[in-house]
Amino acid sequence: TSLWAEAVNTAIFLNRCLSRVTGHKTPLELWSGKKPDVRKFKTFGSHVTALRKKLGLWDARSENFVFVGYSTESKAYGL
Repeated sequence: TSLWAEAVNTAIFLNRCLSRVTGHKTPLELWSGKKPDVRKFKTFGSHVTALRKKLGLWDARSENFVFVGYSTESKAYGL
């Protein structure tokens, strides 16, 4: 399947960028006074590992995925 929609949504999510007009501050920083936390940014298309919540005795503890974006409704990633 094509991931163009996810790629565009990720670009839009990340492009809440700095501007000279706003004094090089993001809209979030202007609104809340806090700088955005960029430590949780991931590279689009990178391989990621997610821990599984419910495990059986012989189940794997994690699953491998490809990162395809950010959730706008929670602090989750799109995998």
